[in-house]
Amino acid sequence: MKNKNKDTMTIVPLILRIGLGLVFVIGGVNKLSQLLNPVLQEKILASYWGTSGYVNQFFIDFLFTSGQLSPWWFLTSLSAFELISGIALIIGFAVRPLSLLYGFLLWSFVIALPTVTTPGVEVAVKTYFAPAIFVQIRDIALSGMMFVLYNLGSGAYSLDKKLFNTPAINANINWDTLGLLLRLSLAAPLLIGAVFFSMPNIQTFASMPWILLLVAVLITGGLGYVILVLP
Repeated sequence: MKNKNKDTMTIVPLILRIGLGLVFVIGGVNKLSQLLNPVLQEKILASYWGTSGYVNQFFIDFLFTSGQLSPWWFLTSLSAFELISGIALIIGFAVRPLSLLYGFLLWSFVIALPTVTTPGVEVAVKTYFAPAIFVQIRDIALSGMMFVLYNLGSGAYSLDKKLFNTPAINANINWDTLGLLLRLSLAAPLLIGAVFFSMPNIQTFASMPWILLLVAVLITGGLGYVILVLP
């Protein structure tokens, strides 16, 4: 890898970690603002632990049967970790450990969601198709980005570099694999958002689904990657 390209590529993990960090900071602040408000906390707890909530019955029984852990404490602790770890990613502190942890942790959220995809299996309490399965797709995509970040390194302007003198970028990057994983991880939520644009409970920042579809196709085709690696 040429020095010019190498310096350019340190921007990729910087952009990735800031983008991911903002996702967790915004999510953490949003949930904590409701959990710490006596008027709003019952509503957000019901959205996770209710009969049509985000968490399936198996995980509810596993977590709370002993009575030593309450739903409020669990979700508040998780939201606080989400906020703190998001800030750490943005400033570039403990990037590789956090990205590896999140890479696997996000899959536990996928498993915990109450969607059933096995043919012929019926559940006693019907859970909604949207947004549960779309949250799964989002978390799978975020997990893919986290694994890419773990393999890339902390990137430019990180505390890891200043405090621990860690390399800004991994010297042995296999972009054939990481580039594909990153493109698919970025494109998947946009593509799903475009295809299922009009479904109930699906919220998006775009006003027209074709915009999401166009961006997803461009990302999948590697346009952004080509621009980044040009000397």
